[in-house]
Amino acid sequence: MPRIMAIDLGRKRVGVAFSDEDAFLCVDAVGFQVRDDRDLLKQIERIVEEREVSEIVVGYPLNLNGARTETTRWAERIYTVLKERFHFPVVLLDERMTTALAERFVPVKDKKKDKSKVDAVAASLLLADYLRTRNNGGVQ
Repeated sequence: MPRIMAIDLGRKRVGVAFSDEDAFLCVDAVGFQVRDDRDLLKQIERIVEEREVSEIVVGYPLNLNGARTETTRWAERIYTVLKERFHFPVVLLDERMTTALAERFVPVKDKKKDKSKVDAVAASLLLADYLRTRNNGGVQ
């Protein structure tokens, strides 16, 4: 059964969320720090193996007006590397507003102590959006 992982990319912090084995709902999410792109890719590879991931959703950070930025181009490069490394679906999904929405779900005291909680919630929102669309026949 497919286990889908969503990634809320960041150059310093990353959030990842995981579906259940039926790819129906989000069952777990974590945030972690990375030193650089190499560390990011290494950690993603480890997680994919440990969690038996069979599909990855990469958050696509566009500006609110849909314009591409340097961060967007960086995310595209990471996406390309992931597509080349894994022999299963890797997709980009517009992540506009996921972090802003995630900020609303994480209590202020938790945000100050551990910003990775916001990243984990953002990844969960990204995954939920993807699963909702996918399970309704909108994404292939």
